[in-house]
Amino acid sequence: MKFFRTAIILGIIAVIAVFSYWFFEVKKKGEKKKVEEREALLFGKKDVKIVKLILKQKGSEPIVIEWMAEKPQVKEAGESAGESSTAESPEVGEAPEEKGQWMIKAPVETRGDKIAIDSMIKSLESSKRDSVIYENLEKQSEYKLDQPELSLRFYYMDDPKEYGIDFGVASLDRKKVFAKLAGENRIIAVPIDVKSALSKSLFDLRDKTLAPFEKEDIEGVSILYGREFIVMKKEGDTWYLLPHRIKAAESRVDIYTGTLRWGSFVEVMEEKGQNFSKYGLDRPRLVVTMKLKDNANYMFIVGNPVDGEQPKFFYATRSSDQMIFQVQADTVQRLVVTEFYLKDRSIFNFKQDIVKAVKLNYNEMDLYFEKKDEDWYYIPKDEAEAARLKKLLPKGSSKKGEEAVPGVALTRGYKIDNIIRGIVAAEYEEKEPVKKGQADYIKTGIDSPKYRVTLHFSDGREPLTVLLTAKDEQSGKLYLSPDNGNTAYYTSGYFTASFPEKLEELFE
Repeated sequence: MKFFRTAIILGIIAVIAVFSYWFFEVKKKGEKKKVEEREALLFGKKDVKIVKLILKQKGSEPIVIEWMAEKPQVKEAGESAGESSTAESPEVGEAPEEKGQWMIKAPVETRGDKIAIDSMIKSLESSKRDSVIYENLEKQSEYKLDQPELSLRFYYMDDPKEYGIDFGVASLDRKKVFAKLAGENRIIAVPIDVKSALSKSLFDLRDKTLAPFEKEDIEGVSILYGREFIVMKKEGDTWYLLPHRIKAAESRVDIYTGTLRWGSFVEVMEEKGQNFSKYGLDRPRLVVTMKLKDNANYMFIVGNPVDGEQPKFFYATRSSDQMIFQVQADTVQRLVVTEFYLKDRSIFNFKQDIVKAVKLNYNEMDLYFEKKDEDWYYIPKDEAEAARLKKLLPKGSSKKGEEAVPGVALTRGYKIDNIIRGIVAAEYEEKEPVKKGQADYIKTGIDSPKYRVTLHFSDGREPLTVLLTAKDEQSGKLYLSPDNGNTAYYTSGYFTASFPEKLEELFE
């Protein structure tokens, strides 16, 4: 009994020792470390959003930035829970104040660059103090803190208190900078990287996007360049070239408008343009107009080149703020297009996934393939050929379900997919289709094609035979005909590399 009593006492002592170690050595030290880390931060740790900043560089006007939160959705009277109003509601799990945008209120009123401003705030929140130099401000003039080179003031949401920091001169080794915090009467030193991260110009912090719209906002586009005048209108999800309602390629319209939606200006000449003639904007070389959903029009106007005969930049302006700025010449070049470029030049209107079999005729070869699930099978002419091809396959490479298909599974079936994809996605390029009987028809060579590809479909439609000429090695193009040579389309021939020179290539 004495032995067991001693064991129980020793066990209790061990438990107490472990708990004491965890409480005093682990938990308390961990809490102390967190407190020390929190106190080391310039402004402590707050889980509240910063909603306003005022940045003042010596000799420049203050930059005032404010967060404009998106208002939460308010249901109209009589609106059911399943209906939505015209205003967007915050995403699930996202607080209303998290949706919105940064706006620069001074010295000009414009949208802010969210990435640049959020990065500056992240640096502000993670910046640490280095050391205290003086516990008072008696010598602030020696450190240029009475006339700081850079000052920053900011405010948290629902907190009227002003926070901030003033930066003076740097230390001799240029590793630190002397500073003072708003509301504190002492001089401190902080790493010079803190100042560098917060030292931003108006240009750094403003949104430099040329046309800050979503593609869904745009319902019409007109392009005026020299004597070229192109008008496009969106009807439902389809774009048309007017006045003849020629279908436009949605992808190229998106790329075109994306040049403005993603592009940016590189230098501001005048915040409120007045000297338009000075920059050639009174006689523009390019005018792009977008009609928006709210019936507003956005105009982008390009004037003179900035730097000579082979310019890198052009002067431009826009209707949203009449600012005069510079844009890259590449941006302007991407906006100079033709109606031919924009129109839908697709040759086929079906998807690759409905092709269930394909027959290839070229170079005296006659090959037939069928698809099961995701795998392609060659259908051999006889059992002897099937046996010969199976010997080429690596051991253990048999496909499940091979019994259901009277053929041999390809190890390089992706080549068949490449051929089909190349044909299905083909668009005619550079020139209009050529009809039999026209002057240039003989030059196409489609009357003596190199390849004949017959596609069989899973949706019951009739098989389609496509004729292809040999690819021109210099241009990489070829002629294609979907109607037995009656029409020849000039298109890319990149996929012809997937035609095997010999059948065995598909099994190696």
